[in-house]
Amino acid sequence: DVIGIAAFRGGDILGMAGASADSAMFWQIGIDVLPEARGLSIGKILVTRLRDEILMRDRVPYYGTATSHMLSQNVAIVSGFRPAWAELTTRQLQD
Repeated sequence: DVIGIAAFRGGDILGMAGASADSAMFWQIGIDVLPEARGLSIGKILVTRLRDEILMRDRVPYYGTATSHMLSQNVAIVSGFRPAWAELTTRQLQD
C-alpha cells in the first residue's frame, strides 16, 4: 500500500483502509472492518476519506470487489463509487 487510514476506539483498531498503486495513475482501495464494528459507518468514512486524499494527489481511486461480496459493494456505493466494469473468469469442465 502507498497510503492508509485507520479508525480507532481507545487504542483498538476498528477498521483500516489502504490504497495500492496498481499503476502510476490508478490506486485501488481496500478496506477491512472488524465484525464487531460493522454498522457504525466506519467503512464508509475510511473509504471516503481515502478516496478524497487520493484525488488530492491527482490519482484515480477505484474500488474493486467480488460480485458475491455484497457488504463490500455496499461500502463502495455509499462511498461514492459506481460499477464501471466487471471481470469474468471461466474454466473448461472436465468430461
